[in-house]
Amino acid sequence: VYAVTLSSELSGSYNSAELGKKLYKEEHGGKNIHVFNSRSASVGETLIALKIRECEEAGMSFEEVVSAVERYIEGQHTYFVLENLDTLRKNGRLTGIKSIVASALNIKPVMGSTPKGTICQLGQARGVKRALVKMADCIKRDAVDPAGKILAIAHCNCPERAGEVKDLILERLKVKSSFIVDTAGISTMYAATDEIHQLFVPGRACMVTDVMIDSAGALTGILFASALAAIIIGRNREQKHQK
Repeated sequence: VYAVTLSSELSGSYNSAELGKKLYKEEHGGKNIHVFNSRSASVGETLIALKIRECEEAGMSFEEVVSAVERYIEGQHTYFVLENLDTLRKNGRLTGIKSIVASALNIKPVMGSTPKGTICQLGQARGVKRALVKMADCIKRDAVDPAGKILAIAHCNCPERAGEVKDLILERLKVKSSFIVDTAGISTMYAATDEIHQLFVPGRACMVTDVMIDSAGALTGILFASALAAIIIGRNREQKHQK
């Protein structure tokens, strides 16, 4: 069983999954279960899941799959552009004055992930379109063996812009393949309603980025729970068959 979680630096889902694995092994004995810390989010987790499937279909052993996927995660990069600076201001990465000035000048930060799975600023530009061009330039600059990698883009109700970003990147790099996905699902709706609720809570704010993070964490939990359920059901069937 393989579980892929949101970066442990952004969410507690990794620790929760590790705890679930430990509790299951204590009750049911040793099983081949591994929890991958994606050091990413959203479509980054999707790419990792696809890599796991690729390794499994290649007939690799459990240990070989874990080793290959961990190496894959180390070479993965995540990039994004923020529409507004509220998130940076709320988490202390940007002071209130700088946030006001940047918003007034329509400055959009280009963000990315670090090798540890934290978030860092890679650059900035005036306006979203210029920021997306800047992001594409950053991707080209950091790319190592792009011909052997997959370009994956996630968007939220913005397919046209996602297509534009894909074209910007493919003009600069030749990749193995590429695809675009949109965020959806009941967990996303629940996360959105929770953010709306926070509008009425003193000291809290409604953040689109929080919706995305909550959604990714919820999806990870669902997948891990489903995998554990499948193991338990299979084990029960084996025991009944033996009897």
